[in-house]
Amino acid sequence: MDERRQEHRVHVELRVKVSGADACCENFAEHAIATNISRSGALLSHIHSELRCGDLVAVEYGGRRAQYRIVWVLDSEGESGTRIAIHRVGNRPCPWEELLIGETVGY
Repeated sequence: MDERRQEHRVHVELRVKVSGADACCENFAEHAIATNISRSGALLSHIHSELRCGDLVAVEYGGRRAQYRIVWVLDSEGESGTRIAIHRVGNRPCPWEELLIGETVGY
């Protein structure tokens, strides 16, 4: 399978805060684990709110915050909760920018 990603992904585990409106239009805020991070997105796990593709969420890390759109949702049973893939919207830098310094973009 060909790699479709245009950016290099960094495999780390970051504890982030995710907030927004859930599938029932109720506000939520919870901690999650971000992995496979890049300047434009990440994979979040340990999500316990019910979320949908296309929803917008805010992600905070290290005192920085950016808006993301949910690309896909994978509901799973057990401790790991739901996993979601997110893609940054807007022009704010990603919250984990300092961890990506020196990473090259593979266009």
